[in-house]
Formats: sequence, structure tokens, C-alpha cells
Amino acid sequence: MMGTEEEEEQEMQPVEDPIVIKKRKRESSTETEEAAGEEVIPEDSNGVDLQEEPPVEDPLMIKKKKRELSTEAEAAAAEEVVPEACNGEDLQEEENQLLPTNPYAIARRYQLEVLRLATENNTIAYLETGCGKTLIAVLLIKEIGCELIEQKEKGIIIFLAPTVSLVEQQFEVIKLNSHFKVAEYFGAKGVDNWTIDKWTVEINSHEVLVMTPQILLDALRHGFLKLEMVKLMIFDECHHAQGHHPYAKIMNEHYHTSKVKPKIFGMTASPVIRKGISSSHDCEDQIARLEDILDSKVYALEDRSELELFVPTPNQKILYYSRSAFNQEALKLQLVSLKEKYETPQDCESNILQSHFKDDEDFIKNLRKQIRSIHGNILYCLEKLGSFCAYKAVQIYMERHKIDSSLEIDVEALDSIQRTKNGFLEEALEVLKDAMPSGMERFLGMREDNLVGVKEGLLTPKIHVLLRCLLSYRQVKEIRCIIFVDRVIAATVISRLIKELDCLSYISSDYLAGETGLLDIIGPKPKQNTLDLFRTGKVNVLVTTNVTEEGIDVQDCRSIIRFDLPSSVRSYIQSRGRARRPESDYIVLLERSNEKQLNLFYNVIRSENSMRNLSLNRSHIPLTPKASVAKEPALYSVSRTGASVNCDSSVSFIYKYCSKLPGDKYYLPRPEFVFRSVEGEENLHVCTLRLPPNAPFHEVLGPPSNRQIHAKQLACLEACKRLHEVGAVDDYLIPITEAVPEEEEPVNSKGKNTTGAGTTKRKELHAKAKAKALCGSWGKELNGVVLQIYKLVFMAQDNDEKAYADFALFIEGTLDDDVANAEIDLHLTAGRVVKARFAPSGKMYLNSIQITDAKAFQEILYNGIFDKLIKRTKSSNGVDVVMKNILGTKKIKRAWASSNIYFLLPLESNKGSFHDTKVNIDWKCISKCADVARAFEYYRTKLQVGEDDSSGIYLASGPILTADLIDKAIVTIHTGKIYCVTDVLHDKTAESPFPELQDSEMPSYISYSDYFQKKYGRNLNYLKQPLLQLKQSHRPHNLLTRHVEKSQGKACDVRPNCIEMPPELCLNLGVPNSVIRSLYLVPSVMHRMASLMLATQLRQEIQECSNCPFIPATLIMQAVTTMRCLESFSLERLELLGDSVLKYAVSSHLFLKYNKKHEGQLTARRSWAICNASLHRVAILRNLPGYIRDEPFDPRRWFAPGTLSPKSVPCCCDSNFLKESVNGMSEMEGKTVKIGKTCDKGHRWMCSKTIADSVEALIGAYLVGKDLDAALKFMSWMNIEVASEPELVTSAFERASVHPSVLRSVNIHGLESQLGYVFQNKGLLVEAITHASQQDFEGGCCYQRLEFLGDSVLDLLITQHLFSEHPDLPPGVLTDLRSAAVNNKKFAHVAVKHNLHQYLRHGSGILLGQITRFVKAVQEQESKNQSTSLGLGVQAPKVLGDLVESIAGAILIDSKFDIKRVWEIMRPLLSPIVTPETLDLHPLREVSELCHLKGYPIVWKKSIQEGKLVIATMEVAVEDNTLIGKGCKTSKKSAKEKAAREILKQMEERGICHPRHQRLTGREALDTEARGTIKQSLEESVSPEGISRKKTRLLNTSEECILDCPWKNLNSRKSLHTGEGTIRQQNPDKGIAPLIIAERCKNKLEANQTQEFLPRKKARGIMTLGNSGTSQDTGNPSVAYNQRCSPLDEGGNNFGASYNNTNRHETNFGESNNNNNGREAVSSLLTALENKRLASNNSNGSEDMLGASYNNNNGSESVSTPAIPVAKKLPLNSGSEAACVSLSMRKGGPRSSLYELCKRMKWAVPDFQLVEQERLPQTTRFVFRVVLHIPNREKLLVQGDKKIDKNSAKDSAALLMLHELEKQGLCFIKQ
Repeated sequence: MMGTEEEEEQEMQPVEDPIVIKKRKRESSTETEEAAGEEVIPEDSNGVDLQEEPPVEDPLMIKKKKRELSTEAEAAAAEEVVPEACNGEDLQEEENQLLPTNPYAIARRYQLEVLRLATENNTIAYLETGCGKTLIAVLLIKEIGCELIEQKEKGIIIFLAPTVSLVEQQFEVIKLNSHFKVAEYFGAKGVDNWTIDKWTVEINSHEVLVMTPQILLDALRHGFLKLEMVKLMIFDECHHAQGHHPYAKIMNEHYHTSKVKPKIFGMTASPVIRKGISSSHDCEDQIARLEDILDSKVYALEDRSELELFVPTPNQKILYYSRSAFNQEALKLQLVSLKEKYETPQDCESNILQSHFKDDEDFIKNLRKQIRSIHGNILYCLEKLGSFCAYKAVQIYMERHKIDSSLEIDVEALDSIQRTKNGFLEEALEVLKDAMPSGMERFLGMREDNLVGVKEGLLTPKIHVLLRCLLSYRQVKEIRCIIFVDRVIAATVISRLIKELDCLSYISSDYLAGETGLLDIIGPKPKQNTLDLFRTGKVNVLVTTNVTEEGIDVQDCRSIIRFDLPSSVRSYIQSRGRARRPESDYIVLLERSNEKQLNLFYNVIRSENSMRNLSLNRSHIPLTPKASVAKEPALYSVSRTGASVNCDSSVSFIYKYCSKLPGDKYYLPRPEFVFRSVEGEENLHVCTLRLPPNAPFHEVLGPPSNRQIHAKQLACLEACKRLHEVGAVDDYLIPITEAVPEEEEPVNSKGKNTTGAGTTKRKELHAKAKAKALCGSWGKELNGVVLQIYKLVFMAQDNDEKAYADFALFIEGTLDDDVANAEIDLHLTAGRVVKARFAPSGKMYLNSIQITDAKAFQEILYNGIFDKLIKRTKSSNGVDVVMKNILGTKKIKRAWASSNIYFLLPLESNKGSFHDTKVNIDWKCISKCADVARAFEYYRTKLQVGEDDSSGIYLASGPILTADLIDKAIVTIHTGKIYCVTDVLHDKTAESPFPELQDSEMPSYISYSDYFQKKYGRNLNYLKQPLLQLKQSHRPHNLLTRHVEKSQGKACDVRPNCIEMPPELCLNLGVPNSVIRSLYLVPSVMHRMASLMLATQLRQEIQECSNCPFIPATLIMQAVTTMRCLESFSLERLELLGDSVLKYAVSSHLFLKYNKKHEGQLTARRSWAICNASLHRVAILRNLPGYIRDEPFDPRRWFAPGTLSPKSVPCCCDSNFLKESVNGMSEMEGKTVKIGKTCDKGHRWMCSKTIADSVEALIGAYLVGKDLDAALKFMSWMNIEVASEPELVTSAFERASVHPSVLRSVNIHGLESQLGYVFQNKGLLVEAITHASQQDFEGGCCYQRLEFLGDSVLDLLITQHLFSEHPDLPPGVLTDLRSAAVNNKKFAHVAVKHNLHQYLRHGSGILLGQITRFVKAVQEQESKNQSTSLGLGVQAPKVLGDLVESIAGAILIDSKFDIKRVWEIMRPLLSPIVTPETLDLHPLREVSELCHLKGYPIVWKKSIQEGKLVIATMEVAVEDNTLIGKGCKTSKKSAKEKAAREILKQMEERGICHPRHQRLTGREALDTEARGTIKQSLEESVSPEGISRKKTRLLNTSEECILDCPWKNLNSRKSLHTGEGTIRQQNPDKGIAPLIIAERCKNKLEANQTQEFLPRKKARGIMTLGNSGTSQDTGNPSVAYNQRCSPLDEGGNNFGASYNNTNRHETNFGESNNNNNGREAVSSLLTALENKRLASNNSNGSEDMLGASYNNNNGSESVSTPAIPVAKKLPLNSGSEAACVSLSMRKGGPRSSLYELCKRMKWAVPDFQLVEQERLPQTTRFVFRVVLHIPNREKLLVQGDKKIDKNSAKDSAALLMLHELEKQGLCFIKQ
């Protein structure tokens, strides 16, 4: 026996050589210095010292602050773990005092002698517990390890321990006392699933391996570890090396057959393992057998004087007890009859006869065994412990049964079994309780002797002796006692008895037992926790079984009580060795006059003496060459790896293989064995092995054998051989599970792992692709060039009177037809739309003069409009400002780059037909503009002086007629800006007074001439000529998206901003205003054209390699456009569709290619093939990231050839960094990248997942643009294996076959009639309806593979249907629809609806019962006319959903993969398919939306784990009540769902339901009066004339009155215009939405009848959700209503704005100007409700209502509307004090202050809710509101201002909330 005894701990101190210790100290100090250095001086990605030379700031990076960096460094330093030197305090003290330089100094003489023998020969150290065997092993490890180091030989040392606790204990000892690399291995660490690669790493990384023997045996059998690697094997508790123990198998199977053998060292406290020794020959035979197996010699100490000096021997005592005189026979008979009564319950038998399912029979037999086991344990307690202990045993069982009975029971038969078991326990408890005498409390409360309990039979004399023995230790301090018993029930009952007896109150007891099986039902206890409590003294009496006999080390144990006798000499020696302290006791309880017990005990003592004597005096006989080792006749090995399996391991191998096959809770894959005798040979047996139906083969017939067990082994061995041959197991004989390959995580240069590919956390730097169509080499051509011409025509829509000039695009390349004829909608202000249309117009030759003029035209015009021709730069002295002309500079010349070169020239104004291919370039205009460009510098520096001429105007270039100047473009020579002349101001000259400036800090000017002289240094010459009125240019806008008007209640002023300019500062460009107007459209047009050109470029690459068919470029552009672009389209919808196509294509390919792989392997392969990491990899290979559009269009960064970008982003990207980021190896520490920003060289950061999403979107684009075949070809181009050869399709069709008898047993015709499809191969249909639990004798099959295929095809078909049926739905709602249409619940309903479940072939009673319950629930639901499946309280069996999918898969194969045919068959079955109107909300989502809508707070309590169950609790505060919902399920998700259902049910009982239910049922929760008003209004308004003409606006309804439905944020054409933005809404039920809005308005009005009302500006952002209370002063009631703003947004973003003739905010539900039925009902309803409320208020004497009127174009209609309610302020509670809040205005400061206040005041955490997200052309704005729940007060709601980011918006709301709390006296703010 081995264990870390007290003396061993004194000896085994962590000893290391002084050199090693010093070296480790130096390394530690060096590492500390390096860590400190890294913390102080961080480095960038290139390794540059930031303190010496700060790097250039990358515009695509956001540097982290120093504070953040230091925090990260501190966190990294905190991760360093300093290992403790030792666990025991005593050992630590001795280590500090006696740390020797020589490790042998602490070893005793006998230990060194054993060490010497062990180094010379294989040795078994036979030493008693506490003699220091572990120290000998450690010294031996040092000896062998040092030899290996000296010889520079690679080898490992293996330390084996039979239990996990011993492995952990010995691992710590070896690690503490040696400098070797030590590791521990046992099953809980997942070692059983390790591969050869993992084992290789472990072996190369460690020198000493501590493990359980089964781990080593498995590693040797699989060839992971070779015995030749092992130099030393140490066997702890080596006496176990007998029979079938892993110790013996390691030696017999591997050691004795190995040519190179390691050294063996065994440790034991008893080499004999049997119960006793019958003779000296028997003892000698056992010792010799142990020596033979371990190839070692037993060594025992001859001189025990030194041992007795150091190892304490406990005082051995015997306590006798009398036999119980109390007769319990009558009670026993009652319990026996009770057992017989419940062993064969009638209800269980009837269920078995009805079901005939094996799982029912097995479960019933198992539960019968439980009843017998419980009965046996109760009788044992009654006989050995007494009736009171038997009573306690039943209570313990019932406590455990309460947890089991709470589990869900799916079958009535199982439910009856549980009731049977519970009934037996209850009746047994009553029987024992009746047998108890009265005065139980008196018995438990006795302070001294409890002999009375013995006389009354409550306790046995044996228990009485035990209690008296414990009472004798009452005066002993720090008592530690271990009581050994035989049974687990005895340990639990005695521990419970000690706790309940008052006389033993000074004792803290607990029990410890091994892992219990199903028959005990006690449940495992955390073993290590109990031992730790015992070691620390918190538990001082431990009742345990034999699990603590071996190796459990408790140094302070001073008493061992053997309640039951030791079963063997080994048990006796090891249990005695647990008493470690000097003068300890070893007490044995014996029955008086029981000769059998006495002889057994003394026989054990004699056996110990005989064993010691024989070990010393036995003559050494040389070991024969393994005569006793049984030779293995049958063995299968793999020569390449050395892995092997023999008869002994073959059975377990088959069971392990079957456990890896797919199964479910109704069927666990396992083998079956059928035996038969050989004809004519009665003693020969043959075994037939039957494997599960999803195995590669189903039957194996083994060779005959004279024993059945051997025949079974031979059959399994044959199956192992065949499994390896067919590839089901690899060369290491490990079942191939097709686990998803784990990619090696990329490591950066600092050795740290980075995030994986295809994830959102990983950011990559990619270069943007260049449009080859815009490239050209003609930029420097001087002799002329021929270019392609594409006419660009701008056509104004909606009667726009403004004229736009047409242009011609000159490029070198030829565009595809769809791009050459592209049409682009440009969205201007005030809802105006201009359509830009392209048309190919042939070719044109440009001579050198024309090229020069065209270049100059673009240079001056584009730079002057979109930027400035004159730049302000500093002079060389760094002080003076120099105005420099950019025309003609090197930068302009470089702007004509070959990668972006084209001409965009105006056409003549007399344009002909759009389809006219002839183009007339306005060369006159171009030439004039070019001349000005060339002379601009001359005119800028020199003014022309001439005589005043009244007939014209003098420009900088000379005189010009006024008529030639109007509506023309000019350029100013002092600023280089371009303007348009709108008028000549004859009433103003240069001498006119200069307008006064509003800014008082600006200098004042006398006249215009004074202004230009002082500001620009220009002296005007023509002071008398009139000034020009010029229209200012503006920066270009993104016109590709609709603009959001921001009029804020004022009419949109479309008048241009004009300035006055002296003509002599202007140059006439000769360009009409129409050209300038068109130029503002050009950036958006060319940006869209460049995107289309890139799309065609990608399309050409795909077509060249894969022969993919042609699809529109717009689809490809959409597939590579992300949401970040803020376009009206994105890849999201196509990605959803492409995901389904990819899943189907890969599934079909895998199904056809791997016909021998089961569903689990196919699923694993599919998961890897379609995962984001795989898609990312193939996308990188095809350079797809360069085509992805991932940033919004910024016109300020657009530039045409010859122009400079007004907003430059210099490139600081390193080329190496560009490559590393793609591989995930870039260092991102201390840096945050900017997504959606491109540098000037086209580099941009993007999420890795975006790349994978674009692949799926492109797949969807090819499906939409063409067909499935096109999508498959694209996937092949992407190197995704999806090819399906026709011969494989035919093979799959022909392969499905079943036995004719099976076909005859199935109603094929009835099922085909139900499906409406006749199968060509009936075997496919039979396979599709066969569950794995149905095992036919003729050959098994199951639907798992077909279900794998059908799942993907249904996913594709339904997604494609939803995609085409709902083209306007956004991807989020589309995803919800698909989730609702493609799920197990939906398919299970389909199966029940069409009676498909009746044809299911299975062999599970559990499944039958679950299906029966589900069918019953569905029928009850249908009888109630309920359409939702989420409302069912019964979980849908997954098998039913799988059945529908497998049938779809079977139809697909039978139709030769004709998916259209599959859809024709499956669509009627699946109908009705979910729509947005019938979409069911998940209970969690529904309760969340409903509570958010009503303002009810939701609180989730912490989930409670009780056994296998999870209990989730949800609380919702509804008005004055708190609703509590609880869910108890086996998973947390299911428990929360059940809790949400309970909350919804309680809310429905209170009349609170989600608006969706109101819409679906058509029932509004209105009172009778309101309902009547609505009905009357609807009858009046619903008419054809009213629908077409009437247009009703809902007045004064807050934003909360908008219908809260899943599609409220849909992106559709139907928009709801407000003052601040456009709120999208799509509502197919035009007449229902107003009703629900009216209902919510009514509820709001009724709830606020007693509230007072404020002007909107007074009520800004503050609204109290309650029935009473007020906020601020009500203000003046006479304030006009149209001066107020919404309580949620003062900026006009409300639905209750005022209306008048000049400016109206329209609230349109549905299409504008039509389909307005039901809207008049809203006005009528509001009028009725208002009158009702006014009457109520008048009766109460209060008239605080304010009204408003609105006018429309058809007439004046006055509608009385309520004002904004603001609740009154509640008075402060008496005695409450306001808290001081420190407020910081930094980002995040207000939120931190609010959170700190809530924490200090013990309020609920503030709830920040997103109210509005407004997308503008170049930015996004957010509005948040914060809801605060204050105890004994009303909920407070405050809304913040609009901000450009979410955190700032939250800060705004938090700041306003703090100020409101200060106003109410709840806090005061300290800045």
C-alpha cells in the first residue's frame, strides 16, 4: 500500500540541486525584468521603440490610450501564477529547516537499501503503510532520470496508480520533490479522446507521466505509446496485478511480449490480495504469482527496529457487542410482502403487454432491481442497525426520489413505474413508523447513554457500542476518526444518526463512498470536498466504505473503527495504516460468542505474519520464462502503427465503436449477440454479432468456440478487422467520427494566438480591386487616341423644371451590355429624383488638341467645383501664407493615373433622341473652359485695366455682354472657386456699403472694395460697375440613397445661397449652368458605375474558369455590398438564400460520395465545408475581398482623372502587415482599427466574417440570376466540392433495398396516397420511415442519412419560396420566417396533420408514448382553432420532424434529384407556410416585447440546478402586482421558455396581450362604447370612393402608439414621413393597424385622465409612467398647440405634430394617397374618447385639456386632441436624504455617475432603450431613453438627444436623468 504518510512528508521535501535553484531564480528575475520592460516601453507591430521614435499615425488605426495599455499590461502580469511550494504547513516548516543539498540525506537506511535493490533489479517493495515507499519511488525516479540525462537518451518514466485520487496525490508529490517535467492523466481530463498528435506532444513535453493503468493500457493498444520509450514503470498498490486488472493486462499483453523491457518497481503493503491465507503454500503461491506477473522479486524488511522507530503502530482494541434480543421478524415479513406487492404492478405489466418494446421491458426490469435493492438495504439496516436506522434509510431514499420524480416522464408506463417506486417507499415508511415506539424525540434528545433505544429495538447493540465508543472521545481535543463499513447505505445512515443525536453534538460527521450505481440511488458525493473538510477538521468523524483504505492520506487521524470486519489481510493492513498519529487506536467491533467472526479476524492477523515471514525466508527461485502467462491465440494488429486488438479487448472495442454512432434518447446504438450451437457439436458455439443499422455492415458471424464468452470475443475480433478494412476505424483502431478539423490557431510574432478566420472579432487589411474598364494607357498619348463613348443622359422625374446637361463618357475598354445601358436613380432634396441613363454610342477619335482641351476642362472644372483651385500653404519661413494655384502642378499631372483615366465631357444642348447613337460633344464650351484654365495664373496675378463701358461688364479677362454672362459659370481669381451667375445687381456697386456681420468679433468693412482690399489685398478698378449675384457651389452629396428631410417644422427653403461679387475678380468659363448642375450628379453616378464595372470584372473572372452563365451585374454588386455601405440594398438577403444553397449542395455531394458514412460523419464533414473559416479560405484564394464594398460612399473622397481629392487619407499600411492580417498573424495590441475607411491606395480593414458572407451571397445571386446549376458552377469555381456525378445518383437510387418481408409489413400504398407520390424504389420509402430503434432480423436500415439530405433540401426549398414570395422583407424578418418554417416543431405538426406518424417504424415505447401525447395535444389545439405551435405545452418529438425530412430526402433520390418535383410534393404537406402575418413569436421574445411595450420591468432570478433539472424564475411587475413564472426543465433554455409561457398566461388572464394577437384575431380590447364608435366609423369610411380619395392623419399620438409588430422596421416603399425623418412601415392589413393604434391611444388617454398637461417644451424628454404624480409646472394653458414638441423628442420627430397649410408632417399608414380605409375611424375614435374624458374632467371640476386643430387641402376639419401628459411629482419619503453625485462630462461619465447613484441608493439598474436610429447620407444618429425604477415611486423615463454614436446618446439620456433626479430632490450634482 502506498500513500503519503506523516513520516513520508517529513522526508520528501522539494529538493533540487543548488545550481538548478539559482538558475531558476535568475530566469524568474529575468522574466520579471522583461515583463516590466514590456510594460513600460510598449512596441508597435514593427518592433519600434515608441519612446525613441514615435511611429507615423495610421489613419486606419485608433490608438488605445496609455491608461488602457497599462491596464492590459497589469492584467497580463496578473495572469502569471506563482506555484505554491507545498500544501501542508508542517511539511513547509520542515522544508525551510531541513532543506539539504544532498537528496539522500533525508532517506532512512532501509529506504536506501530498497533503492539499491530497485536500481539493480526489478523489485516489489513490501512495506507497511507509512514506511515511506513514495520517497523510494521519487529517489528511483531521480536515479533513472539522471542516467538518461547523462547518457543523453530520450525516455520517459511512468508512474501508475489504481485510482484517480492516488494519481492526483502522487503527481503533487513527484512534482514537488523533483525537477522533472511531470504530468497527470486520467479519464476526466478527456484522455480517452486524444489522438496520436496529442500524445506525441505530451510525450515530448514531459519526462514523468503519472496515470491510471487503464490510460496506459489503451495508449499501448492503440499504438500511441511504445513500451520501448519507457525506461521505468512504477506500480503503486501493485498487489492489484491479478486476473483481469489493467496492471496484469499491461504486463501480459505488452511487457512480456516486448523485446526491450523497462525497469519495474512495485509498491504494496500486502502482496497477498485474497481474504485469507489457507496455508503457507497458498501464501507462497500468491506471492510467486505476483512476482511472475511483474517480473520482479518481493523484498521485505528483515530488521524492523528502524521501521518501528519511525512508523507509529496503533493500539489495537476489540469491542464486543451482544446479539440483538429484539425480534423484528414480523416487521421483516411486512416489508417482504410489500416488496412482492410492488415487484409486479398490474399497470406496468399491462403496458408491457401492449407495447412489446424492448426499452420498456429493460426499464421496468431495471426499476424492479431498484425496488429489490432498496428492500435489501432496508432489511440490512433493520437487522444490523435497528428500526430507527431503517426508518432513516427510507427517508434518505425518498429525498433522492423527489429529485428523480421531478424529471419529465414521456410514457405512461414509465410514469406508473415511478409511482410504483414512490408507493413502495411511502408504504415502507408507514410500516416502520407504526413499528416505532412513542417518544422518538426523547430518544434523540438523550444526552448520555441511549440504552433505552436498544431495548426498544430502535438501535442494535452494535450501534450502541459504536456510539459509546464515540462518546469516549468527548474530552479529546481535535479528534479525527474514521469508521469503516461495508455498505453505502450504512455509511449514510450512521452519518445521519450521529448528526441527529444530541449526545454527539460535539461531533461533525459526514460520509464518503465510491461512485454508486443505479441500484443504490444514493447519488455520488464530491469525494475530494469531503476529504478536504476532514483534513481541515471541519468534519471530525468520517463514515466510509473501503474507498479510503488505499492511499488516502490524513495525517491527524487518531482513531480507526472497523464497524464491519476487514474482508482481507490487505484491507486490514491498509485500514490500520490510516491511523497516523502516535498513540492512535485501531478498534474492531466483534459480536460476542460469534466464533466465525473471531476466527476470521484472527486468521487475517495470522495471514499478515505468515506473509511477512514467507517474504523474508522464501528461497529465491529464478523466474521461468513466463510459464504462467496465458498466450493469446487471436490477435489483430496494424503493422504501420503497432495498434492491436485481442480477444480480451475486442468486446469493449465494439461497444466503444457503437457508442460513437449517431443515436438519440430513444435509441442508444449497441451491439447484439445471438448464440447458437454447431450442429452435431453440442460443446461448440457460434456467435452472430449484429451492429446498429447505421454501421457500415450489420452482421458478423464469428468462428466456433467451446465457450460462449470466447465465441463472443472471436466475433467481435472479426468485426474489428472488418471495420478497419472498410475504413470505419483508422490505423490506430480509433473510430472515425469525422470531427470538424481544428485549424491551428494563427500565432503572431509575439507567440500569442489570434482570432480565427471567418469571425467578427478578426479584422483583416485588404486592398480594393481596381476597375479595369477605367484603366488606360493613353494618358500620355500626343498623337490622338480612339476611345469608346457611352452617352450619359439625365432625365428629371416628377416634373422637375431644372435643366440638366448630358455628358459623354470616354474610356478605353468596352463595357458589358447591362452596364453600358445602366440606369441609376439619383435622389435629390424635396423628394426629387433624377434618372441617369447610359447608352453605348460607338467609338470616337480624339486628336491631341482635343485631348489637351479635355484634360484642362476636367482639371479646372472638377477641381473648382469639388475643391479649390487655389490652396493656402505656408511659405518657407513657416509664417506667411502663400496662395498657390494647383493647375499645372505635378500633383495634377499625377492625377492622370493609368488606373483611373477617362473623360466625362458635356454634350451640346440641342440633344436629340436618347437612342440616337451619334453624340455631339460641346467642344466650344470645352475649348473656352480650357483656355481659361491655361490663362488662369496670368489673370490671377495681373488685373486688366480698361475704360468703363456701360454696354457691358468688365471681367478679369476683359469686357463681356451681360446677356453672355447670365446663367454661366465663372471662376474667381482670388479664391479659385466656381460660381454660377444668376443676376446682375444694378443697384449695388463696389462702393456700396458692405453688409453688417452678425459676428461682433469680425472686423467691419466700409464697402465692398474695402472688404476685398483688406481681406484679399485686391484693389478694385471698376468701382462703378454693378455687382454680380452668384450662386455658391456646395459640396457633393451621396445621391444614391433617399435623403431624410430635416425641416424641423419649417417649410423647406429651396432658394439658393447667393453672394455679391465684383465682376473684375471673375473669369467667364463659358460653361452653362446646366453643366454645373449635372456635375453635382456625376460623383454618385460614377461611383455606381465603378461598382458595376467591378461586378462585371468579377463576373468575367468567374466565367473564364467555370463557364458560369451570365447573371446581371447588379446582382453581383448586391452580393458584395454590405450594410455598412448604407445603400438601399445589401448582401443580407442573398446571403440567407446562398446559405441554404450551399448547405444543400454540400449535403448532396457528401451523401452521394460517401455512401458508407453515417449521418454523424456526414454532418461533421458538412459543418466543416460550409463553416465561415472554410468560406474565408476559398475567398482569399480567389481574391474576393478586393471586390467587397464595405464603406459608405463619401463624395468628398471621390475624384475624377485630373482632380485632387478634397479629403485625402494618406496610406501608412505596411505590405508585410497587409499579408499578416489575412493570415491572422498581425499584432493588434494597443490598436483599434477603423472599419469602413479606405486609404488613398485602396487599403481598408474589414471583418473576416464579411468575406465569408459575401461567398454565400454570391451563391444566392447566381441562384436568383439563373438557376441552381449556375450556383453549383460558381461553387465549383470557388473550389467548394459540390459536384454530383450522374452515376452516383443512379447508384444511390439502386442502393436502397430492403427485404421483401419488410416491404410486405409496411402499408406502402396508403403512405404513397397520403403523400401523393408513387415511389419507383419502394425501399427508399421504407428506409425513410424506419427509426434506428427498429432492428429487423432480415437486415437493418434507418432514416438518418435520408434525414441528413432532406433537411438540406427542405431548407433550400422553403428559403427560396420565402425569398421569392416576400421580395421586400428585410433579411432579419426573412430569417425569422425561415426559422419558423424550417424547424422540428413545424415539421412535427406536418407529420401529425397528415397522419405520417402512423407509418413510422420504430421499436421504442418511450417514443410511442411521446408521440401519443403530442398527437393528443395537437388535436386539442386544433379543436380550439388555435394556429400557433408555440402554445403547446408538450414538446414535439424530434423523430416526427426527422420523419418529414427523411421523406423529402427519399423523394429527392427517387426523382433523381429533381428539386422542383420535390417541392411539388412537399408544398401541399407544408402548407400553410408561415407569413409575416402568421409569424409566431417565441415566448421569450413575446414577453420581452410586450413588457417593453407596456413598460413592465423584467427580472430573471439566478437559475437553480437541482440534479439534472434547471429551475428558471421570471418576475414581471405589472401595476401593483408581481407576476412570477417558473420553469423546471432539463435545460436552461427550455426552463426559461416555460417560465415565459407562465408569465404570458397570467398576463392574458389580466387582459394584457401582445398586439399581434389582437391583429390576428381581430379582437381589440376596447370597451363597448369605443368598439361601437369604431364599427360605425369603419362602415362610413370603407367605400371605394373613400379608399381612393380620403387621406386621414392621426393627430397627437406619441411614438409609442405605432403598432409594435415584427415588421415595423421593414425597408419598403411604404414610409411614414415625420419632421425629423422617415419611419418605414409595411402593413398588409390596411384597416387593422389604425384600430390597434386607436386602442393604444385609448389606453393612454384613460390612464392619464387625472394627469395635468404641459407645453411640449416644458415636458422635454420627461415622462413618468404611472397613474399619479406630476413633474413640472403645467405652464400657460393658452400656449398654442403647434408650438409644442413631443415628450419623446422636441425636434419634431413625433407622430403628433401640428398641421397647417404651409407645413405639414404627414403620418401615413400604408401607401400614400390610397388604401386609407379605417383611418377615419381613428379620428372618430379620438373624438369620442376625448369627449368622454372631457365630460369626466368637467364633472370633477377640472378643465386642463388643451386641443389642437389641423387643416388639410380638402377643407378644414377640427379634431380635438389631447396634450402631452406629465405625471405629478411624488413627495419625498420622510427622512430620505439626497445623495451627492460626482459628475464628469467625459465620455461615459454621466452613465458612470448614474450607475453609481443607483448602486448607492440600492435602486434597480437603469434600463437604456434605443428609441430611434436615423440613417443619414454620411452618418447615423441614435436616440436613447433611460427608464429608472425607484422603490415606492413611479417609474421615471427620460429621453436624450440625438447623437452620432450610441454611447454618446446614452450619456445624453443619463445626464438628463441626473438633472431630473436633482429637480425631484433625490440627489444633488457635484461637477
